[in-house]
Amino acid sequence: MASPVTTKRGDSGTTVILAGDRLPKSHPILEATGRVDSLRAQTALLRLQILERGTNDQKQLVEPLFWLLHCYFLIGTAVNDPECVHPEYRQMDLDETHLAELERIQTELEAKLSLPRSFIVSASNSLAAQADLTATVA
Repeated sequence: MASPVTTKRGDSGTTVILAGDRLPKSHPILEATGRVDSLRAQTALLRLQILERGTNDQKQLVEPLFWLLHCYFLIGTAVNDPECVHPEYRQMDLDETHLAELERIQTELEAKLSLPRSFIVSASNSLAAQADLTATVA
């Protein structure tokens, strides 16, 4: 079975974006796409590590992360087709309701913890380190 990802055209140092343009891999659109994809991968890993740990509060932690994963796809689609040449590829765009939901989630999570009053030099466990890495990528 052939891979739908492999084009068999070799690597000319360019990539076709959703808008249909062929751009050099160093183009800012592809840089932004890669960064959003990196954030998605780090967030997905964090979510899985929380699920594997099986804590009592995992549902309230993983549901917002799953929601963020969907938001990252919306961002990636918008970045790859900034002029909306192919609106059929865009399920929706991020809007004020997404920001309001993000702020609601942040407020809810912050209310349940005590924020440190000083800079944290290092995470205390691997899950906290993954959360730190995800935040750094964001």
